[in-house]
Amino acid sequence: MVEVVYLTSETKTPMTITARKLASRSEKMQKIVRQIQAGDFPLEEDARVCPRCPSFFVCGIVPSGPLRRKS
Repeated sequence: MVEVVYLTSETKTPMTITARKLASRSEKMQKIVRQIQAGDFPLEEDARVCPRCPSFFVCGIVPSGPLRRKS
């Protein structure tokens, strides 16, 4: 079962998904996870969008190993 949770009103609404949609979305998520694991992040620079992107400073080549925030 899937529920939509509205954080502002703290209400939960059940949502029905057909088996076909669930399978399709599961396949898409598995593909995305495989791409993330493979490091497949094609860079699409855009002068209008990039400066507002929350990942602006980590876009592109990321060093290997865990990312740590400096204190």
